Amino acid sequence: MPTFHPEVISEREAFPLRELKSFGWTAVTASIVVVIAGLWSVAAMMIVFEDVDGISRLKAFGLSCVLGFFFQVMVRALFTVQ
Repeated sequence: MPTFHPEVISEREAFPLRELKSFGWTAVTASIVVVIAGLWSVAAMMIVFEDVDGISRLKAFGLSCVLGFFFQVMVRALFTVQ
């Protein structure tokens, strides 16, 4: 870690990464929220397929998992920062 000399530069200029510490937790929290929202959407689709289309619970679960996986892939492909 570099030595801080107040007469040369300010602490903010010497250690700019201190301000970015909270960014890591924001990214982790956003990733967790996306996964939880994906699971809830799979559950909602399963209920809709089961009730509206009248298919069995296992088929509704499989169909909603495939669609949920597809949506997750699309979200990550469209909103990934490069």
